[in-house]
Amino acid sequence: MISAFIFWIWIAKCSAVEIIVLLALSTAAGVILCATLAITQCIVFWWPRAHSFCEDLFNMLLMVAFYPQHPYGLIVRILLLTVFPTGLIALVPVEAIREASVPKALAILAAAVIYALLAKWIFDRGVRNYSSGNRMIELR
Repeated sequence: MISAFIFWIWIAKCSAVEIIVLLALSTAAGVILCATLAITQCIVFWWPRAHSFCEDLFNMLLMVAFYPQHPYGLIVRILLLTVFPTGLIALVPVEAIREASVPKALAILAAAVIYALLAKWIFDRGVRNYSSGNRMIELR
């Protein structure tokens, strides 16, 4: 990981401020990725035998994140920025860094907060649903 900073400073001639922005946007993209993983894994709270489906759904998200986002049409790009946030994980942070775009950087940071809160909300609802179906406590 340290070599990434060395290459950014040495090859890309990045300043300390640009490195901080890079770290902030990378962290935000990581939060979106983790929140999406949590959301996809929470499907099992409502659909108990969906373990393999949850894994396949998340693997699909990762595979799409590695493909270039520009060739997709408008509707697919909207889906990739909302339902499957691969655009927020892979495309927008890179564009924000390349273009030095403050609005895009702020959008990624806001999306990270929104996705983290959404993941927490869905997890809390799922745990509540799961614990209400547990009758072992009532049988004591």
